[in-house]
Amino acid sequence: ILISLLGRNTLVWFIDLTAFGAIVTYGYTSIAAYKIARTQKNRRIMLAGALGTVISALFGFAQLVPHMVALDAMCSEAFLLLSLWCLLGFVFYWRMVKRSSLAEYGTMAVSGLVLFALLLYTALMWMTTLLLRIRKLEDLHGTLHIGGIVLLLIIFTGLAVMLYIQNYVRKMHEASARERIRISEGSLARSQFLLNLSHDIRTPMNAVIGYTTLALKEPDFMLRDYLKKIEKSGLQLQTLLDGILKMSQKESGKLEQKYNPTDLCLSFEKLNTLFREQMTQKRLTFSVNTSVKNRHVWCDKKSLNQLLSCIISNSCKITPEGGAISASLYETGNGENGYSTYELRFQDNGVGMSTEGVEQLLATAKHGQPAADGDTENADSNLFAAKSIIDQMGGTVEVFTSPGNGMEIVIRIKCRLASENDMKKEISIAKVK
Repeated sequence: ILISLLGRNTLVWFIDLTAFGAIVTYGYTSIAAYKIARTQKNRRIMLAGALGTVISALFGFAQLVPHMVALDAMCSEAFLLLSLWCLLGFVFYWRMVKRSSLAEYGTMAVSGLVLFALLLYTALMWMTTLLLRIRKLEDLHGTLHIGGIVLLLIIFTGLAVMLYIQNYVRKMHEASARERIRISEGSLARSQFLLNLSHDIRTPMNAVIGYTTLALKEPDFMLRDYLKKIEKSGLQLQTLLDGILKMSQKESGKLEQKYNPTDLCLSFEKLNTLFREQMTQKRLTFSVNTSVKNRHVWCDKKSLNQLLSCIISNSCKITPEGGAISASLYETGNGENGYSTYELRFQDNGVGMSTEGVEQLLATAKHGQPAADGDTENADSNLFAAKSIIDQMGGTVEVFTSPGNGMEIVIRIKCRLASENDMKKEISIAKVK
């Protein structure tokens, strides 16, 4: 009814516009049919789709050209109606972008530019036909004032929506690119970790199998020594498997720290027993030093032991035969408010690493390239797990090293102090278990 009230010209143009919409729809359907048939290698439908596309283009050309070259093809109201129609089209375009995939954004950007060009054309044609209708000079000022405001409002609205959509598409592309990079880096890190872990597990596993084979061949009095070595290798293997479990729990968001009263000095002293066999085989000098006032704290004991094992195991692998490794524990806090700060220092005179390697280690938990002869690739999994545990404990880590001059790792953690009664209760619970 409203279109009819705007005059015969408007009604005719509305009918033409509806016909043009049918042509566009037929053309879009033909292109879609051609693309789908091409993936299915259906030549008959491909031919029909291509033919439909050509027919649509010819009809569209014949429909548009007569109206675009003649100002009297329609009245100013009809051009204004078409401008509002284009603005309505932007609303549907906006909704379509929100629901589309990234693969479709390329062609949709072209559609948006075409829609904005049509909006600009109809708005300018409306203003032009409006000015051509003026017969008196005194009416020109009011028409320019009001018409100019409406023209700017229409164009600005269309431009704002188009720019917003383009910005939205850009952000979606950037987010998709970041996600692809994150997935790629995560996949590469996990692949490298599992590759290196296979080497780490092989060492204690070979020891378990080898000593078990020897134990089966020896008399009973020799079994005890072999069983002790099997136990040590089994503990080392258990540490590596715990690292895998912790990493899996961290990725799934299920990792929780279980705080228990812990003797820090005792955890350090156990390193001598745990790594004595490895140090002996490589003729390494290993020393453990502790200098603390408050040795009992609340922390995740398993995480602490795993951290110590990972770092010492790494030092064993990158330190050549006849080298030296040291592990030291210092208390740098004063125990105020029931908390104290501890510094864990680990030193070796191995091959060391470059500054770039240190940065890569702290950023991605991967070991850098060795500066001297030596196989350090197998140490990646230990350092990866160690960095992960330090982050879980809320600590900080610094690495001091240079090619050929060994490495010093300094870890600082803050722990709540535990009392003697806390330790007694923990020991009692452990005995019951």
